[in-house]
Amino acid sequence: MKKSLLLGLTAFALSASSAFAAPTGYKSSAFGYGAGATGGGSATPTLVTTASELESALGASGSKVIIITKDITVSNHISVQATNKTLMAVKGVKLISNQQNKDKSGILYFKKGSSNIILRNLTFVGPGAYDCDGWDNLCFDGVTKAWVDHCDFQDGCDGNFDNKGLTDNITISWCRFHYLKSPKSGGSGGTDDHRFSNLVGSSSSDKPSDGKFSITWAYCWWDSGCVERMTRCRNANLHFLNCAWTSNDAHYFVGPENATALFDGCYFITPSKRVSSSKNFIFYQNYGGSNACKFNSCSGPSSYMVNSGSVSTPSYSYSTQNADAAYSDIKSYCGATLTVSTSGSISESGSSSSSSSSSSSSSSSSSSSSSSSSSSSSSSSSSSSSSSTTTWNFSQFSSTVTLAGSNYTYSYNGLTLVGNTTSSYTSDYVSKNGFHCNGASTSSIRYIKYTPSSNGTLTVKFKSNNTSDNNRTSAIGTAVGSPIVTATCSQGTMSASLSSGKTYYIYFVSGGQTITSITFAASGSSSSSSSSSSSSSSSSSSSSSSATTGLCTFTNSKPSMSNVSVTGNYSTSKGSVKINGTSYSTCVKMESSTSIKVTVSGSTKVKLYFDTASKKVKVNGSSVTTDSSGAWTGNFTSGTLTITKGDSMNLFGIEFSNASNGLDIDFFDATAINGVSAEASAEGSQKVIKDGKLVISKGGKFYNLAGQEL
Repeated sequence: MKKSLLLGLTAFALSASSAFAAPTGYKSSAFGYGAGATGGGSATPTLVTTASELESALGASGSKVIIITKDITVSNHISVQATNKTLMAVKGVKLISNQQNKDKSGILYFKKGSSNIILRNLTFVGPGAYDCDGWDNLCFDGVTKAWVDHCDFQDGCDGNFDNKGLTDNITISWCRFHYLKSPKSGGSGGTDDHRFSNLVGSSSSDKPSDGKFSITWAYCWWDSGCVERMTRCRNANLHFLNCAWTSNDAHYFVGPENATALFDGCYFITPSKRVSSSKNFIFYQNYGGSNACKFNSCSGPSSYMVNSGSVSTPSYSYSTQNADAAYSDIKSYCGATLTVSTSGSISESGSSSSSSSSSSSSSSSSSSSSSSSSSSSSSSSSSSSSSSTTTWNFSQFSSTVTLAGSNYTYSYNGLTLVGNTTSSYTSDYVSKNGFHCNGASTSSIRYIKYTPSSNGTLTVKFKSNNTSDNNRTSAIGTAVGSPIVTATCSQGTMSASLSSGKTYYIYFVSGGQTITSITFAASGSSSSSSSSSSSSSSSSSSSSSSATTGLCTFTNSKPSMSNVSVTGNYSTSKGSVKINGTSYSTCVKMESSTSIKVTVSGSTKVKLYFDTASKKVKVNGSSVTTDSSGAWTGNFTSGTLTITKGDSMNLFGIEFSNASNGLDIDFFDATAINGVSAEASAEGSQKVIKDGKLVISKGGKFYNLAGQEL
């Protein structure tokens, strides 16, 4: 799917009241409460590369289309009154603030009198949350008629995006809000973890001239790290259309005060971290006054989604997508996923990766080789995906997650795990062994819900919890009790054909069982539900697939890229390592039990970021040494490498880049030439050139630079 247009043609002349129905990640004109916002219209684009150029263009008179063409770091937030302006960025370009203080923090502040604003495809990278009464990544303070579309908000010092003052008639669509950096404590505001994403109204008396902030939130995603204010809303009428809340760190999602909120087709999880902690999770935190909320066709914990008060349907037309299907689209198209050219054309092809790192590009590990036998990730991958096949085998769970209570909902990489009866479960859990249900049956409902985004085949592996009883039965169906296919534990595998956009249920017909793995293969692809039987190209073989690229970090104690799986322990108390200008504080501890498996495609340079220089780590069983900065780099072709402990240290990130344009080695480092005899190097290892490549010769055998035997 790919759509495009050229600014200034008919794009902004389209009817603002047309229904917002297409879940394509693309919309050509403003809709919802912000309908009618045309921004700079057909103005010839103004290209900017510095903060001063950006401030000048935004504050200039007349209509302007402004395009940011390179990263801009602001030393002080840009405060401007702007009218009739469209601001966009070419793909991958970021607006950055590293300031964590009251006066200079924040990135963009639109003040009273600003109107008719469009912001698209912007990535805001803040310094991390710090409660110093500072500024937000983006703030509307008296803005009327605006559309904020396909923007990515990360790590605001005070908030990610606030609306206050006289702000009114706003639409925010396909925007992603998340926190990738650990919060800083000790600020003058008094909150040590101020990952508070979105505020509507700054005080009880703050409101626009009509008395209510009117804001449409469509296909927005409150992702990892968000703790509160998703949103906190005073004096507001809010419409949440097909939005998703998936932060496991949340205290609450929505906090109203004299506000109404309508949720249509929205997707929610129950944050397990907060359910069992001293501060229990509250879905809808009431801050006083007269409040009302209404839920239509939402997916999530029914105990939290309780209608109260009177909520009016917006006057504009719209249609609602299935909540689970919407969440699938959100993961593909939410954030700064548009492609904007310097001439002003826009296209949307989506994103194949939901990596949380702002600097990482979509992982190319999903690209299949043109060889007839494409490689697949090893069976230890927690959720290995390609353009056609996705496998869940639960190996990311280094510790057990207990699913207890009369009703639970737990989300895992696009799957929804549900316990949905009035009975209280005490023995259900998810671990590296799978989704375990004790005494499950259709009369005590536990199931996994999945909505595919394409036609394909779902394959499920399961087993009985009691190995002496192999008569337990599981099923895949269109509802619990409406099976398409069933299988007993003596068989242990079942497959069914699924249709795009339809919700399916994997459930237990009888007895306690465990789902051990699930694979979905889109039509035209071959399922590899057991990756152990798949072939991986050796590191010395040629590959026509493109190189794996991106940055994998471990925020929220899991890899941010699906081609990396971790068996081991995480820590946030081992300091931090700076990678490409950004500090990361979550690491994998290199212990005797640690094993990190990495799958790459094409000719890929792999760089490991540790916290200790000149120390040993094992790559595929061979010992290598970190450099003076604590990093180690090796070059690989399609295949899998395993990283295990050498010396004690901590891994903070893995960077993948294209190695096809030149190896990161010095050929003058070779001590012998092609055709060196085995006897010449039998007593030690040396670098030699063999068949035009620099390799290691040792003990009569040849190895690549990662220690893999050729």
